[in-house]
Amino acid sequence: MPTHRSTPPEVWLEVLKALPTASLASVAETSRAFAALARPLLFAHFEFTPYHFSVGRRPAEGVYHVRGGEELERATARLDTWTSGSVAPLVRSCSIRPWGPRESAVMVVVDGEQAAMQVSGLLTFFARISRFTKLKSLILDDVTLPRDALASVYRLLPALEALHVVCHFSRRPRAFDTAAAAAVGKLRSLTLHTEPWDTTSHAVFLPFFIPATLRELNLSCNLLAWSNIPTFPAVTRLKICPEFTVHREGISSPTFAALLPRFPALEDLTIVGISRENPAVADVVAGCRSVVGTVRRLSTRSSRAVEVFLTDASALRALSFLPGDHISKLCGLIEASRPPLVCFSLDLLTSEAPRLAPMWACLPALRLLKIFFRRVFTGEPDPPEAAEASKIAPAYLLSLTAPQALPRTLRALVLRWRFFTCSPTWPRKMTHADFDLPAVASAVAEANPALTAIGVDAASFALRWQRRATGWEPWVDECAFAAENAVAYEYIQRGVEGMRVDRGLAASN
Repeated sequence: MPTHRSTPPEVWLEVLKALPTASLASVAETSRAFAALARPLLFAHFEFTPYHFSVGRRPAEGVYHVRGGEELERATARLDTWTSGSVAPLVRSCSIRPWGPRESAVMVVVDGEQAAMQVSGLLTFFARISRFTKLKSLILDDVTLPRDALASVYRLLPALEALHVVCHFSRRPRAFDTAAAAAVGKLRSLTLHTEPWDTTSHAVFLPFFIPATLRELNLSCNLLAWSNIPTFPAVTRLKICPEFTVHREGISSPTFAALLPRFPALEDLTIVGISRENPAVADVVAGCRSVVGTVRRLSTRSSRAVEVFLTDASALRALSFLPGDHISKLCGLIEASRPPLVCFSLDLLTSEAPRLAPMWACLPALRLLKIFFRRVFTGEPDPPEAAEASKIAPAYLLSLTAPQALPRTLRALVLRWRFFTCSPTWPRKMTHADFDLPAVASAVAEANPALTAIGVDAASFALRWQRRATGWEPWVDECAFAAENAVAYEYIQRGVEGMRVDRGLAASN
């Protein structure tokens, strides 16, 4: 290969993937062989930020800004490079969004959206979008699209696998004739995020709702006007937002009772923004009954929705309960039904922690647990409040050293604490002079012999613990107090954030 014939291209490719962009560009210029390997990596993702939009009180009062002077010249040259016939076919993912007010030093006001699209190069981009013949992922993040833009995107379907569309302040795209742009697609993931009051915007994107190929749908939009809903036999992951699908008068129509039965293979269901007082609860609950036998992962803040899946016929194995209904209602349901959950994620106030203990004995198969604790202050904590807050995480960890404080089958535990309405840096100043973190972690492990991993981010200290691969002797992998070593704390904190609690789900099949 490029420097040694005995080195296969696959090895060089892995080496090049680890290089920063600047180094990758230099490597591409050394030889044709290296260019053939480096250029696809160098031009894999294109981020296009054509203009800035300042929101007014009304959409019509918004103001468009474009780059000016040399910045505009550089942006135009960059666009010409990425949309050229030699580079565009190398692009695999593309995101288009308005740029933020701090992303340009020279901001020029233009008269209207048409002028903004012309000057910024947005019209040029969509005129050349057919050159992106191998584009797999496209994000349209709140940008106003030219008249025929959606038809041009539709023509990319032979290669396009993921489409993410957000429409908040941008003008709604225009419908297009699918007959003139017919394509055999393999779109697998579709996200549509619009304003709650917009009941018809989803209709513009219906040509992208391809039942035969879609595997993942994110419908964060108003679905009241969606009729003749097709069956999606291959969709396994669905996200819905019932709060968007409620009449302004507060009356919900039976939308989800008709929608959810159209997903016979659904395994992962996320229900956003619905609690016990929402008028759409009854509609959502009715729809959930049709997927009880297939859904294995559920994310919701509604205890009524959870109750539907706590039956003998349920396939549910992973539950994420978001802040909404009172935690006591959920605990009562679990204690009564003893579900075979394998993964469990909770978000609750620190004051609600004592309610959890009786529930652990009612989860006989639980292996992976994640708890997100919240503490809300009315302002910057005074010294007594700060002293009390500094004891919350240590006290809870110490409580886990008691016998049967956690499910006996638990293998991984992730705990996180966050403090709100105070400065982000304040929790890091908390000190724990008398708290022996490694010793407590070892004591928790000793009291819970099935545990193999613990992750803790208490906002003032962080810990990652695991058992040795051989010998099964507990040991502290990494721990740090933010007040003593902020760099080490941030490093471990990122590791804790990356700990997932659903990796054991497949093994439970």
